[in-house]
Amino acid sequence: MAFADIEHAQRAAHIVELRTKKWSFPMIAKEVGLSRQRCQQLYEKALVEAPNLKVDEMRTEEGELLDMAVRELLAIAMDPKQSGRTRIEAWNSIVKASERKSKLFGLDAPTKHEVWTLDELDRELRDVTEQLRRAEAAEAAGAASG
Repeated sequence: MAFADIEHAQRAAHIVELRTKKWSFPMIAKEVGLSRQRCQQLYEKALVEAPNLKVDEMRTEEGELLDMAVRELLAIAMDPKQSGRTRIEAWNSIVKASERKSKLFGLDAPTKHEVWTLDELDRELRDVTEQLRRAEAAEAAGAASG
C-alpha cells in the first residue's frame, strides 16, 4: 500500500532523512509536528515501500542506532550508583530495543516447515527406488559392454 499522496510521501521521506541522521523519534516528532508513534509508523512504512537497496541501508542505520542505544542503556543498567527503578527501566528499554532489532532484521520470522503425508512419502520412496534401480541397471549394462 503506497503513500496516499505526495505530501505524505514527502513527510515520510523527511522522517527517514532525519532518522538516518540519528535523530530520535521524539526529536523527529517535534520537528514534523506528529506524535512519536506516528513518526515511527511512517518510518516503518517507508522501510517496507522503499527500494530494496535503500531498505538495507535504512535497516543498517536503524540497527546501528539500536546498538548505540543499548550500549548507553547498559551503562545505566549496570551502574550501581543509579536507583533500582532507573536500572530496571534501563533493562526494560534494552529488552524493547532487542525486540525491535529482532523485528527489523526478521529474526523472529516463523520458519515454514513442509510436512509430507504418508502417501507422499511412499510415492517419493518409490520414485527414488526406481531411480536407483535404473542407475544400477545402466551401470551393469555399461560394465557388461565395456
